[in-house]
Amino acid sequence: MIAWIIYIIVTLILFFIIYIALLGINRGIKAKNIIKKNIIKNKENKKKNF
Repeated sequence: MIAWIIYIIVTLILFFIIYIALLGINRGIKAKNIIKKNIIKNKENKKKNF
């Protein structure tokens, strides 16, 4: 009986870690896209200024 409780606790911890990892990946992808958009805007602005 104690073994089942330990298995459930370990499973919950692993799911929590996976959830945090997915949040981090999502945040990284969004940041990458924002940076990419800013770089494109900067290049367009430089072309317009010249």
